[in-house]
Amino acid sequence: SSVNQGATTMWERWNSYTKTDGFGDVNMNSFNHYSFGAVHEWVVTEVAGIHFTEPGGKSLRFQCIPDARIGELACRLKTPYGEVSSHWKLTAPGRLRWEITTPPNTICQILPPKSWCSSLGRCGSHSNGHFVFEFYLASKQNGNEEWNVDCLGRKGCQSKYMC
Repeated sequence: SSVNQGATTMWERWNSYTKTDGFGDVNMNSFNHYSFGAVHEWVVTEVAGIHFTEPGGKSLRFQCIPDARIGELACRLKTPYGEVSSHWKLTAPGRLRWEITTPPNTICQILPPKSWCSSLGRCGSHSNGHFVFEFYLASKQNGNEEWNVDCLGRKGCQSKYMC
């Protein structure tokens, strides 16, 4: 990987430089290529659900987008406060396990994924720590906006903040 070759940015090519072969073709050899960075940002913020609400990660918001085509995703980031991580896995159809870790001296808000309800864990505001959640997918009745679940006693949970 480019990180093993000393990279600190996203390279245009995975072999732009190697310890074995040196520099690649100079006609296509950007060492700071935005397109890969844009994809990386989308994966971190949307799929993994790690949102920086203050510079450096002092305050974080978590809300992932689980997708059966991916099945499982683990993401770790180093911040000035320590490591932040988000790891979710679809354990069965309509079932999700999500683990979140935040470093010392930080705060976070954890929101359930849209249309999911918590069966384990308490969403909301937290200080730093390690959090484990299990969610189940809410289902709509007859394709309309009426939800067919009872989320922790809250009839009609649409799982925006219902955790």
